[in-house]
Amino acid sequence: MEILIGILIGTLGLMVLFLIGWKIGDILFNKYV
Repeated sequence: MEILIGILIGTLGLMVLFLIGWKIGDILFNKYV
C-alpha cells in the first residue's frame, strides 16, 4: 500500500513540476518574442 501511495505522490509531483516548468517557459517565451 505504501508503495502505491509513493508512486501516486511521485507522479503528481512530476506533473506539478512539468506544469510549473511549462508555465515559466511560456512566460519567458512571451517576454522575448
